[in-house]
Amino acid sequence: MKYFAASLFYRSECPYLRNETLWEDKILVIRAETEDHAKEIANDAGRRGSHEYETKDSGAVKWVFVKVERVVEIIGVYRD
Repeated sequence: MKYFAASLFYRSECPYLRNETLWEDKILVIRAETEDHAKEIANDAGRRGSHEYETKDSGAVKWVFVKVERVVEIIGVYRD
């Protein structure tokens, strides 16, 4: 098994930010046999990571999974 880092992009949808889009970039470490398998795992995790919540003053905020930006193999570990 290999280790991969996957970058997942999420976009906010909130009524009080009509002219502005907020983005979130989540980095996951994934253990998989191949890069393609790591991408599948990242896409599944991304879809499950979409969520919505109510704020006290502004109503609902929704974070929507957009895409897996990239997946790269981790080839070394830094140890101090």
